[in-house]
Order: sequence, then C-alpha cells, then structure tokens
Amino acid sequence: MATITNKKALENIGLSEKEARALLCLFEKGSITVSDMARTLNIPRTTVAVILDNLKRRGYADKVKVRGHFEWEAVEISAITEEASARFHNFEKEIPYLKELVKTQDLSHGFSVRSYTTRAGLIKAYNLILELHRKDRIFYIEGRASVEAKLLFSDKLLVGWQEAIKRTGIVMEALSSEKIFDHVWNTKNRQFWEAHLGKQLIVYMLSDEIMNFPCDICAFGQTVMLFIPAKDIAVIIESKELSESLQKLFHGLKTLGRKTTFDAEVHKKIEETELRGNPLN
Repeated sequence: MATITNKKALENIGLSEKEARALLCLFEKGSITVSDMARTLNIPRTTVAVILDNLKRRGYADKVKVRGHFEWEAVEISAITEEASARFHNFEKEIPYLKELVKTQDLSHGFSVRSYTTRAGLIKAYNLILELHRKDRIFYIEGRASVEAKLLFSDKLLVGWQEAIKRTGIVMEALSSEKIFDHVWNTKNRQFWEAHLGKQLIVYMLSDEIMNFPCDICAFGQTVMLFIPAKDIAVIIESKELSESLQKLFHGLKTLGRKTTFDAEVHKKIEETELRGNPLN
C-alpha cells in the first residue's frame, strides 16, 4: 500500500509533530487501535489517546467500531487535500494517495458514510455483517453481475465467509435473479455449492432483466451497505431513515418474485444436473 511521507506538509497546516505522525499512521494503516498506534509510534498510550482526541476535534480522525472494539480511522481526507493543495504546491504528489485512503466522513445529523476502494476494504465491509446477532435479519438485494464478480474471488474466501454466516445464525432475505444459477452453476464444483447449504436464506427470485446490475445492496438496523465487487468498492451508510426506506422497497419488490430458499435452489440444480447425466464433481 502507498504511504504518505510528507510530515512537514501536515505540520504546516497546523498539526503538531506528534499529531502529524499520528495522522500519517492512520493513512498508512487504514484503521488502528490506540494501543497499536502507541507501539508503532513509540509514544505512551495516554499521549496517543490525547493526540487522537485532538485530531477528532479538528475533524481529521474518528473512532469506528470493528468486531466489538474501537479503532481509529482518518476522516474528511478530501477536505485536507483541498486545503493542502491550495497552500502547498509541493504537496500535490501526495494528494492521490490521500484521496485513495478516504475512510470515513461524518455528514452530520446521525448520517455517516464510510467508503472502501480496495479488496481488503471490501472484505472488511462484508465482514461487518458477521457482527450481527443470532436471529437478526438482513435484507439483501443481489445483482446478477455482482454474483458473477464475487465468484471470481478465491473459493477459500467464499466458503469461509459462508461458513461464518451460518455460525452467526442470522436470517437473510434476498432478492436475486431467476436465472442466476443458470449463469454461474458450472463455474464451481458440487463441494463448493454444498458448502453454502444450511444458512437461513430466504430468496425471492425476480426476472433477470430486473436484477441484471453489478452491485449488492443490503439493509439491517440503521445500516445500508452497497458493494460493487468487480471494482472492490464498498460504501457503508449509517442512516435510520435510509435503512427503513430500503427495507420498505425490499418488501415491495419481493411481492414480484418467486419465494424459495437457497437450499431448495441448490438441491434442484444438483438434481437437474444429475438427471442430465452430468453430475458435478
């Protein structure tokens, strides 16, 4: 990953030497705990906590919850780059890296957006679903082209994620393409598909014309998530109103679909394949 190295430029926009080092650490690490930053910078933990609070007050950093604990990420990086580029011409070479490393921006009034533009960030965003509790319900709109893109990920990653979903015990309702299995069935073997069986997934199959788009959209609680796996993009929006609206849209669209379960669809495809005399390996 590219890193930001121009500490002097950050000092020139009003940061102390230690604050600049801390912000550079956030740029490089993406997200980090107070303790890990203290070890990385060789600064006492109490001092790091004060520095991060100062960066937060300036609007440059914020805390985010990651798997039950808090980490710190850079915030409003685009604003920093705009200010820096106007005041320091020699800082221009760093601007693309800053923009690439945008993590979180607080849009006020309880509405916040976090974006990721790398494969690691995309996976991190998907893994937020694993933090839900047993019997929590997630509403998932899955584009056909998105499914095709996800199947290009490693089998180890895909199977591992499905096993983790099953362990959480969460309930998923999904809108998907009626023809999705026809498009992707022969791309994987039987062992791969059977690894996906057993999770609580209710599916409403809609026409391929409606579902032929390249992203996943899901809503749960006060969270809305947008994934574009072909481009390694994930956007996480915390908004109660938006989540409620998307869930209402989901319930309206599902009335247009054929209700089934993921398990039923997989078993049906296995039977159809075997009847044609071409069983999956």
